[in-house]
Amino acid sequence: MYTDRLMAKTFGGWFGPEWDREGRLPAITLSFMPVSHIMGRVILYSTLGAGGTAYFAAKADLSTLLEDLALVRPTKLDLVPACGKCCSKRYRAKPTSAPSTAPIGRPSNFR
Repeated sequence: MYTDRLMAKTFGGWFGPEWDREGRLPAITLSFMPVSHIMGRVILYSTLGAGGTAYFAAKADLSTLLEDLALVRPTKLDLVPACGKCCSKRYRAKPTSAPSTAPIGRPSNFR
């Protein structure tokens, strides 16, 4: 059970990676889980609590999740096991191609 104390901690700031102890990375996330799911709320609240930017997936059925990730380029990504398995399956099914020559700061299909 999530108590009010635990829920209040989600507003406490960015759950940054261990290798960014100084907090230099901006808090950028892609919210694709429903906000009715505890992980969906924690990701959204912790990003906004840290003054970061939360983007939302283009489609609720996650059919564009990999494309959304490429556009957003989040600094933190939390996945539930089912989403991780789905992403892995879709990634492995895509044909490999030559490396992109687009600049790192912007995806090649970004307009």
